[in-house]
Amino acid sequence: MYIVDVFLDKRSSRYIKSIWSQLSEKGIDSSLINTDGLFPHITLAIYEEIDEEKFIAKMKEFKSKMQIIDTRFDVLGVFPDTGACFVTPVVTEELLSLHRDYYEYFKEFEGTARKYYCPGMWNPHCSLAMGLNKEKMKEAFNFIVDIFEPFEGSLDGIALYKVEMEDGKFTDSIRLF
Repeated sequence: MYIVDVFLDKRSSRYIKSIWSQLSEKGIDSSLINTDGLFPHITLAIYEEIDEEKFIAKMKEFKSKMQIIDTRFDVLGVFPDTGACFVTPVVTEELLSLHRDYYEYFKEFEGTARKYYCPGMWNPHCSLAMGLNKEKMKEAFNFIVDIFEPFEGSLDGIALYKVEMEDGKFTDSIRLF
């Protein structure tokens, strides 16, 4: 599986990683903090298969046109079906435009794209915990509500990862671009 992520700025990343660490220290979830090479991000797309060489060449072109997007993260949420807790950015026209432009630019790869990340279905979010059963998800969410402070942040980079997952959690992640 392949994932295209946009990164949060360094200050915002440190803050999100501190939440990941606290969730791990409390024994609630450690999958995100313990995955090598994983950084706080918002996923633009997930693909089952791609032509890596062709895709990476297009990523280089797309990245050269990308601009930093400023936003605010002030909403917490959950995806009950996947056991994920997350924070969402304010959905600005710039963010939606980046997403639309991305899918237009990478249209030739849409055949294996996961529909929940496509335009019209996408819920931009930065995961705080994932792959949790209902009880752990409630525990994680209640814990996060007590410690979370809304913050201003930027989206300032893009990457392509090849990942392995098991039971809704990352088991391996290799950055390809």
